[in-house]
Amino acid sequence: MDSPLLSARVRRILVWGSILTASVTAAAVGAALVISRSVPVKPMRYVEVTPVLKLAPGERRADEFESFCLDNGRAAPRAGETHTLSRTGATGLRPYLREVFDEYLTHPSRWRQGDVQQGIWYTEGHKRWESLAPEQQLFVQTAAGKADPVRWNPVVLLSRIAGAFGPIVLTNLVLAVFALLVVAVGTPDPVSVVGRSLAWIGGPRLAQAFIQGRWGRGVSFLAGLKIVSLMRDGLEEAVSRFVSSVLSRRV
Repeated sequence: MDSPLLSARVRRILVWGSILTASVTAAAVGAALVISRSVPVKPMRYVEVTPVLKLAPGERRADEFESFCLDNGRAAPRAGETHTLSRTGATGLRPYLREVFDEYLTHPSRWRQGDVQQGIWYTEGHKRWESLAPEQQLFVQTAAGKADPVRWNPVVLLSRIAGAFGPIVLTNLVLAVFALLVVAVGTPDPVSVVGRSLAWIGGPRLAQAFIQGRWGRGVSFLAGLKIVSLMRDGLEEAVSRFVSSVLSRRV
């Protein structure tokens, strides 16, 4: 088996493997959303014991509220920071968050606010069941009806996968954009350079689509700007001086 045939076959495997991975991930995301939306909504019990807040037009009143953080990655609010009462979609996306709030609001004197906060962060998917204190585990189990309820929940699994691969994808995207800028600035014909790279990765059709598409025209426009031409000339001069200084030191 010759080397060019092997490299072409490896490229096809990589391309189709990437497409298959993206398709499976998209199917998993769709299934998770369908499953999360199709779960019957449990009636909230707290409405039976919590008074309804009603204000007449122009009426003002002062009330105290207990608040909870829905994102443990954010900084704590500063003193005097303004808050606004509004609806949140978190209860519809996070598994068992409705039950957690319902249990606490129905029996507020039974549970400590700190334990409830940890239970809320547990539904976020960033808190492991083993990391919760016994009182916090008891609270979540009482609210959900079972121990470690979000362990195999598809929404939590997908959020953990996104949390694990998100920085990798972002880093690769930044590196790709940086490489594209270097090619656009450092070469007089960047479209041909990128086209040859795409032809090696995905074949001539992908390269032709890039060259004739918006991305190719955009790169050509960027490379044709006067400031980019000046930067290219400056870069070539700097590289030439560096090479000359290195060679002169060796001599």
